[in-house]
Amino acid sequence: MASEWLIGILDAIALNLGQRRDELDKLDEAVGDGRLGGDLLSCIEAIEAEAADIGSLSPPAAIRRMAALLRENTTTEAPRFLAVVLDGMAEPAGDDRPTPSGVALMLEGGVGALERTGEVELGMKSMYDVLQPLSKGLSAAVCGGHDDGLDNLAISICAHTMHRTRDMPARRRNVDFADDAGLGHMDPGACAVALIVGAIVGEVARFNEA
Repeated sequence: MASEWLIGILDAIALNLGQRRDELDKLDEAVGDGRLGGDLLSCIEAIEAEAADIGSLSPPAAIRRMAALLRENTTTEAPRFLAVVLDGMAEPAGDDRPTPSGVALMLEGGVGALERTGEVELGMKSMYDVLQPLSKGLSAAVCGGHDDGLDNLAISICAHTMHRTRDMPARRRNVDFADDAGLGHMDPGACAVALIVGAIVGEVARFNEA
């Protein structure tokens, strides 16, 4: 069963996104319709509404159900991309709370699934500009035997890569942007991923201290 550790993470993500909803919407105005914060929060609330049922599932099934709920409750890019990532993470997920190496493997699966859509590349100013370096950094640390400190490493990578998106113009396949669209603004999807990772890291630390 996904149990309380997954439900705790959902609550932490909802709190983080709720506190930064207006900021995410404002960032999204530079490259979208200004609805990302509210849209993501609605998706998370839909997931939380099924928290009891989700918590009774195995982790892989729970992750896939969360991906389905993201798709059912949005028509915008970032939640749709997150759904792809979750589906990719579900396949390598085990039935127990993941180990550091398990987390790295799951994230690698999620990023790989997003890459296979053909919709993302580094420098496009999207959440992929955070997720890809995060996956590579965590996998390298785990392979090097450095399981300790992964939480700080994850936060550091997310903060660095999120801020780097300020210098990227917005680019998407089959979408026309002005040449300087989004310059000077962090990508809202990258910011959302950093907030989600921060919530997960904080909740995992709290759980381990209990």
